[in-house]
Order: sequence, then C-alpha cells, then structure tokens
Amino acid sequence: MKEDSAIKHSSLKDIETEVCFHIEVTKSLTPKDKETLKWILQDPLHPQSLLEKESLQQTKNNILIEVGPRFNFSTSNSTNAVSICRNLGLTQVIRLEVSRRYLLAFQSTEKITKQLENDLASLLYDRMTEYLRDIDILGKGVEALKEIDKELGLAFDEADLVYYTNLFKNVLKRNPTNVECFDLAQSNSEHSRHWFFKGKMVIDGTEYDESLIDMIVDTQKYSNSNNVIKFSDNSSAIRGYIHKSLRPITPGSVSELRQVPTESHLIFTAETHNFPTGVAPFSGATTGTGGRIRDVQSVGRGYNLPWEDKSFEYPPNFASPLAILVEASNGASDYGNKFGEPLISGFVRSFGLIDASGERKEWIKPIMFSGGIGSMESNMTEKLPPQVGHQIVKIGGPVYRIGVGGGSASDAEMEQKLNRVVRACIELDRRNPIVSIHDQGAGGNGNVLKELVEPVGGIIYANRFELGDPTINTLELWGAEYQENNALLCEVTGTGTVVLALDEAATLTPFNLDLEHVLGKMPRKVFKLERKVGLYKELEFPGALSIFNSLERVLRLPSVASKRYLTNKVDRCVTGLIAQQQCVGPLHTPLADVAQGIASSIGEQPIKGLVNTEAGARMTVARSYYGNWMWAAKLPGEGAALFDACKAMCQLMSQLGIAVDGGKDSLSMAARVGKDTVKAPGTLVVSTYAPCPDVRKVVTPDFKAPSMGKIWCSSLCRFIPWREEGTNGDREMATLLLSGLVSKFGTITMEDLLSGTTNLDRFRGVVSQEDLVMQ
Repeated sequence: MKEDSAIKHSSLKDIETEVCFHIEVTKSLTPKDKETLKWILQDPLHPQSLLEKESLQQTKNNILIEVGPRFNFSTSNSTNAVSICRNLGLTQVIRLEVSRRYLLAFQSTEKITKQLENDLASLLYDRMTEYLRDIDILGKGVEALKEIDKELGLAFDEADLVYYTNLFKNVLKRNPTNVECFDLAQSNSEHSRHWFFKGKMVIDGTEYDESLIDMIVDTQKYSNSNNVIKFSDNSSAIRGYIHKSLRPITPGSVSELRQVPTESHLIFTAETHNFPTGVAPFSGATTGTGGRIRDVQSVGRGYNLPWEDKSFEYPPNFASPLAILVEASNGASDYGNKFGEPLISGFVRSFGLIDASGERKEWIKPIMFSGGIGSMESNMTEKLPPQVGHQIVKIGGPVYRIGVGGGSASDAEMEQKLNRVVRACIELDRRNPIVSIHDQGAGGNGNVLKELVEPVGGIIYANRFELGDPTINTLELWGAEYQENNALLCEVTGTGTVVLALDEAATLTPFNLDLEHVLGKMPRKVFKLERKVGLYKELEFPGALSIFNSLERVLRLPSVASKRYLTNKVDRCVTGLIAQQQCVGPLHTPLADVAQGIASSIGEQPIKGLVNTEAGARMTVARSYYGNWMWAAKLPGEGAALFDACKAMCQLMSQLGIAVDGGKDSLSMAARVGKDTVKAPGTLVVSTYAPCPDVRKVVTPDFKAPSMGKIWCSSLCRFIPWREEGTNGDREMATLLLSGLVSKFGTITMEDLLSGTTNLDRFRGVVSQEDLVMQ
C-alpha cells in the first residue's frame, strides 16, 4: 500500500488480502465443469487456497474494503478470461470479474472513523481507472455555445465560438446536439488539428508569412529525398531495404513458414501522454505506450533532494513527483513487456526553480514521451481512398466508458490480439482486405471514423457497436477514447456527410454534419503574440558549497545519475531483434544511448532553453539530430518563444542537411497550483532514425580494458566557446546543471552552433572525428 498520512496517523497493525472471482454463467456448471474452472482459477503453488466462500470477515477492530470493477462494466480481464474458459469447453461462462478484499486490522477502535475508511479506500484503487439534447444557438446565439462549453469543459476559444455559431446559425440553420458540440471540441482540438502550428503568427506586431509547420516542412528541401511517408497522421517512413522475410503459408493460423523477397521501409512514430501520467502515472504511461504502438519513455520530475524547495505546493489531483518518476516508468515498461516490445532507449530529467522575476518553472505536468521504430512493406505505404460500398470494420475490444475527453486506460493483451489481426491481413499480401486504417485516439469514434470516410462521408449505426458497458450513452459512445475496440460496420455513402444513426432507419441522428465544415475548409487561426524578455541576475554560488558537495549534487540529479532503476526492471531484448540495448560492458552499465539496425537517437535540452530559447533548440538538434514540442504556448511570452525555437531548429537542420518528417505537440504544459500558474520549461525533443546496413558494427561506450588500455577524452562539446579564454562547453553544461541544484539561475553566455560558421564547421568536424575514432 502506498505511503499516506491516513496510514501514518492511524493505529493500523496488520493487513490481510484475498482475491474474489465473480462468475456469470448462462446455465449450471456440471461437476466436471467446476473442476475445470477450479483448475483455471487456483494458484498452482497453493491449490488448496481456492475456497467457495470468502474467508475474511469484518469485526469492530477492523475495516473490510473490497475493490473491483463495476458489475455493469465488462473489463478486458473478463474478456480474456472468458476466452480461456471457452477454449477449455466452458461455453456457459460469459463473465469473470476479479476483485480484491482488504482486511485492515487496528490496535483499537478509537480512531476508526468513516473518514479514515474513505481515505484508506482511496489508496486502494486508481483514480483514472447524459441524454441527447439540442443546444439553442438559433435562439441564444453564441451564449448557448458558451453554456455547453462551460458545462462539458469543451475549451472552445474565441475563434471556435465565432466559427461554430456562424456554422449552425447562418449556414446549417439548425441547432447542434450536445453530441455534435462534444465531437467538435475533441476532433477539432489543438491536440487533433494542431491549430497553433498551422496558424498565422503575429509577433510584436509583425506578421510572418510562414507558419511553424511551413518552417518544419521546408527542411525537406535540404535533405536526401528518401522519405516514403512524411507528416502522416500515424507515422513517418524512410526508404529501407530489399530482403528475405519469413511468411506463413496460411496467414492467421499455425502453418509452415516460407522465405519471400520483400522490400521494407523504416518507420518511426512518437507520442506524448502527459496529463494522464501526472494524475495516474502507471496507467497513464501504459496508455501512452499502447497509444503509440497503435499510431520510449520519459518523465520529468525527481524525488526529495537537498536543493529542492520544501515550500513548493503541488495540485492535489496530481501524483507526487516520486510516484510519477517510479510508476510512470513502471507503466511504460510493463506495457512493453506484456505486449512484447523491447524498451531500448530514453531520457529522464527533473527541474523546479523560481527565476529572478518570481515565476516558477517546473514540470508539474510531466512529459511522458514514447517513441517507436519498426518496418513496413513498400506496397503497403499508401492508404486507398474510401469508395461507396466499402464496409468499415472496427477491431479490438468493446466500447467502455473510458477516456471521455482523454484516454486513461489500456490493455496490452487486447492490443496484441488486435495486432495479430492486422499482421494476418498484411501477410495475405495482395489479398489484404484493409483499404485504409487509423488508430483510435483523441475524439474516439467521432474522430477516427470521420477520418476514415473523408471526403465521401458515411452512415454509422450506433446499435451495431459491441458494448462492454450496457449503460453507456450516445455521447460517451461517440467520444470515448477507449483504447481497444471491436466490430462496427459503417456504410460509405458518397454524400460527403457523416451521420450517426441510433437505429437502422436513421430516424434519430445525434450527429449529422458535412465533412467539409468540420474537417475541410475551416478558417486558419491567427495568434497575436509578444516576446517576453527574461529577467536574469548575475549567477552566484554559495560560498560554503564545496567542490565535493557540488559533485555529489550533480551526480544525484536524475538526468545525470545511474539509470539502473529504469533498465533493470524491463525486458530490453524481447523479439531477439535488438542489436544494441542500453546496458553495456561486463557490469551491464546503462550507458548506450543509440539503437542499431534501424539506428535511432533522442535529444532534448530544455534547461538551456530557459536562458536562450534558440540556443536550446539548436543544442537539442546537436544532441540528437522527428520533433516533439511540449510548450505552454498559450501563455504570455511562450508562444513567441516557441516560434523562435522552431525557426532556430529549422535553420540549423537546413544547414546540416537534416529533414523533419513528422512530429507531435502538447501545448497545455502549465498547471494551476493554488492561485498560481506554474509553467513547464519549454521542451523540444528531437528523435532521429536512419538505416544501418550492418548491425554487427556496434561500438559501446564502456571501458574495454581499463587495466591495460589508455583513456582518451574527446569532448563533443568542445566546439562551444565559453566566455572565458581556454575553457570549453563542458563548463557551460556543468554550470547549468549546478545552478539548478543551488536553486539559482543567472546569466550564462550561450554562444552555440550558429554563433558563427566556424562553430558549425567545428561541429561537423567533431562528429566526423568521433565517427573515425569509433570505426
């Protein structure tokens, strides 16, 4: 059980637990059926522990708490258990849910209160785990939209309110339903449509012709034209190889394998799942990994250390920094292990500080970054357009009331089943029945189904969904981001309109909108921004801080300290296809930060960006060479800073011949703490991938013969000049780290890659020399 004040201040002396199985059957079980069921449920090491009745009983000196799913909610665990039962002939078993009972014994009854019982119960479950009506825009105008916005938390901005009011009042001349309003908020959110990156920028009164996405796409002009897929909604791909591949003769079943010549391209995708990870780190991170598998790891805060300000407050609905660091890492690792995906690289960084202007900068909302690499066959790269008569099928688990307005739970086993269906279809080669495929994410069915039938339109029948929860309503069915899903047939009509019908006759249609109005010709948003000049004092270190204390603090910083706690708990070699994972040398030290075969790397430099936004962006490129932007862009000064960082990154990439082919943004990186708004340091994560023809040429950064060889120091930072003669960029990096550890942030000269062409030439030279030494 987690640490909590409710436990510390109670007279709790003992905890007993037992697992309860709740089984629903269509007919009575025979004695043989009961024996089979017992064999399925019993612990093989303690078979006698399986009883027909509960053993724990409540008395006056204890509290009995049972934690389990709602019985009107069929869980993914039940789906898997029922599948096992059916395979063993128990076809009458249709539900099998599991709960856990806790008997908490106390030394006396004096302190046992209802409040204590509620507090203890809240520690034992995960916090993350209406009717159809019209909105009277015709009568009330924009005020009606503001009311539903406030009621459902839709986060419409002024441009949204103006556009949707005009759409329904003057164009469609009808009132929208609450389902349509919810859908528009989710499907056309910043998360889904990236308005800020596509918008027109006006900074300090100057209008810029290029949007952020225009600048990013422009990098394609200066690199090799080997992108097969770029700026796709799901993943990016670069040209790969022709090779021999093993294929089953009968896809989808156990069969003999044969060698088939195949051309495969290399793919990369990345996702973030920040807010859910801040609230429920384990399940938030598992969903982030699962969502990215459908479309490897990061969290940004540490534990109790001497330089941390003990007066800092944190939102009560967020997990503690320690819980985020440990449980989010566990969640990402757990999902990868269960699915069968190795976790081979990552980064971790913590920071919290009040700057000279009194503004607090900290990752209250952490960054949960998940990236994935793989391969795809060359003849499967292009989606085919939908045509009238096509049937659209949803695969996975049934509809749950999960993630209405944000995904929060995922199941690796169901994901693996979904993956096998897709793989079996691909292995059919030319007989592959999949015309187009999209993963379900933000906006749920409302978003993914509109994307599938765009631009021809279709009718979606609500009564054809398979429900895991029979009490789910239409709004939840249409907008829930449940992470696994099952069959839905959709009739492609060719009318250009998407209709959600509650019955076969389509007499009730909670959603009925033209795709052109909600996905096509929507007006570009204008963002009027101002640059904010940072206030910095001269950096001073405490006189009593010794070199040894400084070194100890730097070595304890999560971004510098040993990452064994992140690597020792996860399978880094599952699949047998990993040429290089993190742990190297005889002691399996987690030092390697590059994957081979499809070579990949990750770079981020958010702390440098606090002093100089543009330099931080360029140094991120230098550290890595796919860009993910985590930035509180809607707050004063931050949008302009994001624009400057993007421009600096794109300029450097153009000079180095590097192209961006995709990305992801999370622009709500601020959190309310009491009356204050705490902004996270603006963070750019650059991930790279490239073909690696010979995976046998692997150089690892461990000492090969420390007792016999010589150690040569070749600094990759030496091209960065320091303000003092005779020193190099290593000092700048150490100063930045140490400044955070003494809770001060002062002026640091940040001359970086673009301070002059000489520096850029030195960078190319250092990379070339390092490559020569390694070879």
